[in-house]
Amino acid sequence: AGAGTMEGATRSFALYYVQPVDLEVDRAAGAARIHHKALAPPQAIGSAPPAPDRLLHFALPAAAEATPEALDRPSAYVGFCLTDAQGRPSYGCALSVVEAAAEDDPEGPVRAWAVVAVSRWPLSEALQALLKSLFASRGAFGLGVP
Repeated sequence: AGAGTMEGATRSFALYYVQPVDLEVDRAAGAARIHHKALAPPQAIGSAPPAPDRLLHFALPAAAEATPEALDRPSAYVGFCLTDAQGRPSYGCALSVVEAAAEDDPEGPVRAWAVVAVSRWPLSEALQALLKSLFASRGAFGLGVP
């Protein structure tokens, strides 16, 4: 597969997972900062090809709301299009979540994780519906577990 796309892929879509990462939180601003350089690349789920270049930047925003009201729910759904050196597109949708590191302490440390779906076709609404379903069943799939 080419870097940045799903070149040669025969599947309808590929899934990637960004493991939970602890965040720095500015409580006064109610925001968490995410430092992409310190993060591991997204993991391919199943037989997906390696994650396209720069996918992490779509999966987790540079900053996210971290107020108690905003925790443990999807903080963002981001649709995007990546192109490879030949101009071939790959379309995707990322779901990012910021949550309390401990369920009983919404004022304590927070962490973020994400799931990303990438396709050769512009299926933004379908990919978003898939990600919403994965979020609703996150416990069954072990998503968000450090």
